[in-house]
Amino acid sequence: MFGCSLTISVKKADYGKALVLSAVLTVAATVPLFPVKASSINKFWAVIIIGNSPADRNAFRLNDILSTYYDVDEVDGPLYCSKEMARAEITEWLASRSDYGDLVLIFFTCHGVGYDIKTGEINGRIDVDGDEGPEIYNASSSEWFGVDEGLVMYDNQIYWDDELKEDLKSVKYGRLIVLVEACKLENSTDGLSCYCGGLIDDISGPRRIIVTATNETTSAYLEDVTRRGWFFKFFVEALNPETHFDEADTDGDGAVSILEAFYFAVQHDPVGPCGLRWETPWLDDDGDRLPTFKYGQDWIDSEGYYLAAQTWLNKTMYSGNVADIDNDYRVDGIDVWIVSSHFGGICNPYANEKWYPLADVNYDNIIDGIDMWIVAKNFGWQK
Repeated sequence: MFGCSLTISVKKADYGKALVLSAVLTVAATVPLFPVKASSINKFWAVIIIGNSPADRNAFRLNDILSTYYDVDEVDGPLYCSKEMARAEITEWLASRSDYGDLVLIFFTCHGVGYDIKTGEINGRIDVDGDEGPEIYNASSSEWFGVDEGLVMYDNQIYWDDELKEDLKSVKYGRLIVLVEACKLENSTDGLSCYCGGLIDDISGPRRIIVTATNETTSAYLEDVTRRGWFFKFFVEALNPETHFDEADTDGDGAVSILEAFYFAVQHDPVGPCGLRWETPWLDDDGDRLPTFKYGQDWIDSEGYYLAAQTWLNKTMYSGNVADIDNDYRVDGIDVWIVSSHFGGICNPYANEKWYPLADVNYDNIIDGIDMWIVAKNFGWQK
């Protein structure tokens, strides 16, 4: 999936030809050759959940970094959560606070269950609703079937991927970041490994960034001495101005994006793609449910991780007006051009080239006249 020398490749917006609208709109004569940035972020909420796992140090480190260096409105946690508590954190605590336009971050650290491709063991459960796809071949019936993954909570109850998918529906947001660290000790034979990449099958969606410590069929590991999962140790420290922040900030804009933190962790993870290759971190940010595991192999996302490259934990990186789609501190013809270029795009979580999340100003998963009206109403705004 990754080479040891990585560069950030960001998918450019497909502007195409602007639609001819009933109202005559003057748009800019040229379109920027760089990816447009994010629209406004109102409030920032974070939930940090610890389940059944020896790797709880990253949870505390993330809490310290968010509370010290980032303008987070409220962090709930780190909390050692039963399954019931974990679900309530999302459906009650978070759902009662967040709103459209907010930045929401959820961090899980725990054991995980699923399908182990090395041993052939299934310690998850056979897919119950058909959303896993053709993952494992049953030779006796000549059929493919899928396996549900789950997170093992502090009470040893399994928080199934299907349950997490339903719970996330209760949360309103402008951008949702879900970080999942499910790991075991390097020499452990406890049977409760990881497979957290399998959550992408279920929780991938519009304006969601999912980062997992490993893929759908293998384990992730932690450093025994520090009780910190290897991958997220470097991911978290990439966000820390006192440790690896400057190294991770490869574009030198004074902020570390989620994609920059991801790539930094991949490069430095000693048991990851550039090390011993025991674990393969995954990232999904375009709602297409990739990467995933199908027909006995990993299906890697070929997109440019656009949304992750334009998402930061610093509120100051966002313009402050949701109609300022290209984040240049003014609402002008470029913003009109972007909306009109994607006009009619309806969100399809599986595949839709035309739908563009930042042009969906009112968060209804379709780019239509309402989005154009909002931009037109704010036309001329300047920060």
